[in-house]
Formats: sequence, C-alpha cells, structure tokens
Amino acid sequence: MPETEEQRRRFFRRRMLKGARISLDNSSSVFSCTVRDISERGARLEIGNTIPIPDDFMLTMEDGSASYRCKVRRRTMTTLGVEFVSE
Repeated sequence: MPETEEQRRRFFRRRMLKGARISLDNSSSVFSCTVRDISERGARLEIGNTIPIPDDFMLTMEDGSASYRCKVRRRTMTTLGVEFVSE
C-alpha cells in the first residue's frame, strides 16, 4: 500500500484556520493569509494569489502570538508550503 503524504511527514501537522500576515522587506508590503495547518517546522498557508510572494518572508499570526521567518518549499496558485528557518 503506498504511503500517504501525512505518513511521510517527520513532524505532526495540526489543522487550524487562523489569520496571519506575510511581511516583506521589513513590513513595507503586507499580505493577509490563512494558516491551514502548522507543525513545529512549517505551515501551509492559503492566500488569494501567491505570485507576488517571494521565497523568503516573515509570517506573523494575526493575534500576535507568534512570528516566524519562512522559506517557501511548495507553491501553488493559492497555497504556500513553508519551512520555519532560524535567523
């Protein structure tokens, strides 16, 4: 039986539906997005159009509870799979 994507993951992803902001160039540009799932190492973000989003950015939860430096690892027209990276 073939492995599912969830079985191949090294870190458990918690499903969520939480607002967040993608900040570019020290907050000169900000885009709203929705965090659809999250783990200790990354997240899946939903956004209207991923084309203007570069491969590196800051993600801040809308409630201010956390911020992450992110690197895009997977991209479709409306979703980003990101890895959290240290400074």
